[in-house]
Amino acid sequence: MNPVVSIFGGHDANTPYFDGTAFGPVTTARLGTSGRNILRGPGVFNWNASVARTFSIREKLRLQFIGEAFNLTNTPSFSNPGTTWAAPTLNANGSVRSYNGYSVITGTTSTARVLQVGATIRF
Repeated sequence: MNPVVSIFGGHDANTPYFDGTAFGPVTTARLGTSGRNILRGPGVFNWNASVARTFSIREKLRLQFIGEAFNLTNTPSFSNPGTTWAAPTLNANGSVRSYNGYSVITGTTSTARVLQVGATIRF
């Protein structure tokens, strides 16, 4: 086990997000030795926007056009890496074939960009 946990920043199932060799399996019944909240997942960036314009048709009748965008930049928000320890599967030459879900990110938590328009009549 390594005393320092390195963050590699991988965002796919073949590249670990953090150094999984810094931790090992629990082989006997005991309390853990790592601190609380020593790892943080990838950050989140989300930008929502809306534009509205109101037109007066008559004295008490108004028409409002609304345009909204959710996740405007279409930036993915990656989920946290797997934290359940599993031994990696190795190739014959010693390279890692699969991390078995440990220390890798396997999904996203955000949705794709959504654009919508609408109109409202107010009286």
